[in-house]
Amino acid sequence: MARESVKAGVQSGKEEGSGVLRAEDKATVPGSVVKTKKMSEGSIELARKGGVNTTSEAMANQPRVGSARYGKLDEDASSSSWMQMATEVKELQIAIDGTNEQGKKDAPSTSSAAVEAPRPSAAATSTMSKMGANVCDGWIKEMGQILQGATLTPGAEMARWKKPSIYRVPEWIKGSPSSSSSSRAYRPDVVSLGPIHHGASELRPMEEHKRRLMLHMVRRSGKPLKEYVGAVAEVAGELQNAYDGLGEEWRGGSNTDRFVNMMVTDGGFLLEIMTIRAQDILHDYDPTNDPIVGLHGLRFLKPRIRSDMCLVENQLPLLLLQKLEAVRRGECPNLTEIIHLVGTFLRGPHWEDIPLETLQRGNCNIQVQPLDVFHKSFCGGGFYPPQFQQEVSSNSETTMDSALEFWETGVNFKRSKTQSVQDIDFEDGVLSMPLLEVNHATEKIFRNLMAFEKLHWTKGNDATDYFIFMDNIIESERDVALLRSKGVLRNFLGSDKAVAELFNTLRKGADLNPWGKVSGVQGMMTAHCKKRRNKWRTSFMHTYLRNPWVFISLVAAVILLALTVLQAVYAVLPFYTKG
Repeated sequence: MARESVKAGVQSGKEEGSGVLRAEDKATVPGSVVKTKKMSEGSIELARKGGVNTTSEAMANQPRVGSARYGKLDEDASSSSWMQMATEVKELQIAIDGTNEQGKKDAPSTSSAAVEAPRPSAAATSTMSKMGANVCDGWIKEMGQILQGATLTPGAEMARWKKPSIYRVPEWIKGSPSSSSSSRAYRPDVVSLGPIHHGASELRPMEEHKRRLMLHMVRRSGKPLKEYVGAVAEVAGELQNAYDGLGEEWRGGSNTDRFVNMMVTDGGFLLEIMTIRAQDILHDYDPTNDPIVGLHGLRFLKPRIRSDMCLVENQLPLLLLQKLEAVRRGECPNLTEIIHLVGTFLRGPHWEDIPLETLQRGNCNIQVQPLDVFHKSFCGGGFYPPQFQQEVSSNSETTMDSALEFWETGVNFKRSKTQSVQDIDFEDGVLSMPLLEVNHATEKIFRNLMAFEKLHWTKGNDATDYFIFMDNIIESERDVALLRSKGVLRNFLGSDKAVAELFNTLRKGADLNPWGKVSGVQGMMTAHCKKRRNKWRTSFMHTYLRNPWVFISLVAAVILLALTVLQAVYAVLPFYTKG
């Protein structure tokens, strides 16, 4: 079929005097057998006819192209050109014959069997190799310049990672992108603080209120705004370095000015919102209708502003607040005062003051931020004493039973004296633990505390250990109900099942520190439950106290047994009295 189509095309080309195939005839010829070298189209047609076996026959049948399209034929073409053309035709004939033989073996019995594409020539392969080598040479040169530079020295590496203290939460911490609740936990709800979420569409309505509160603070202080801007501009480089991966849109020239303006606005707003009640300055606003600092606004927005201040990506270095407060007061406050201000706003008036050296433990060059203050207030200060670490390491346990199962073995629960998660202890069958309040912001704050510990290795693993402990002790809503009845948990979500689900999904991807205090407490509780008398107690409660009818039957059996014993006693007693 293909040969007849080619033959018809050649005949048609001869009749027209052009020596080439028509467009409609070319479509019937398989293109994969045509070589990429440029040759005369007449030679190709003769090769496709299948009757070319010698070079002389190819030369004899080669058409003379003399149409106006190609110009006058050169009658004096060199014999070497004709020999080269004949050689090419012969190579094409061999390729066609090989393809036909292969097609008879492999292809189905159709005339349109596919033909394997030719391999690239050695010249083409060499060209591609040279192009790849050129690309690799450029990359090697670029990497060589980095190797010869000073960016990979130990000193440069240490200096690089000491500067940033505020990070974006990586995807491996956020979890599955399909989980909207986990990814949403790292984005602010009401207000953006710092450059990472600045300009987000859902947070733009708050920008006007941030500027308004900042200007109220400046007006009340009696200092010009220029002084605030100048104080922040002096430390603009340090503030920029505090943010890991800060984009070029915040650096250099006018971009740095834009960065300073944003920091003054956000820092001024934060100072104003934190001190507005402490300094009794509500007379500067409309206490009834102001949507932010009015009585109604503070009631609903203040808790959400607090939770936004506890997000890893929504932080302001306390150095910024210190510089702004120095202008407002006329004297520079020490960092401890700023820490106390932030801690009181986040944790309430009865929060425990955390020493500055505790916040900067392990790396004094890391900027302190509001989340750092909240973390240390939540976890308590300091590492454990060496003797406690040794005790914990010998009794550590990464898993344990639920609260209900512990209660069945005789374990009691009581509220500890402080709010620190360090104040978890087990002694004489009594588990002491801090009061936990669960509300709409609990999941967001807990996830960010866990991310904060993963991104700052010097901050310990105390919060993560506590959340894993709560996940171990809470398996169902029955455990939540038991903890509520013991006064160690307050549920503001309305559903005990929602609390159980919160903790059961919170610890995904988290590991318990085997040398931490929580691990030691779990080990002591597990050892307590393995005692024989506690096992018997558990078996008795599972067997007879799960079902009221079983318990009633047990009581009836005991009474019947007692009556039987009394009857036997009274039956035997007269025999001895007669004697």
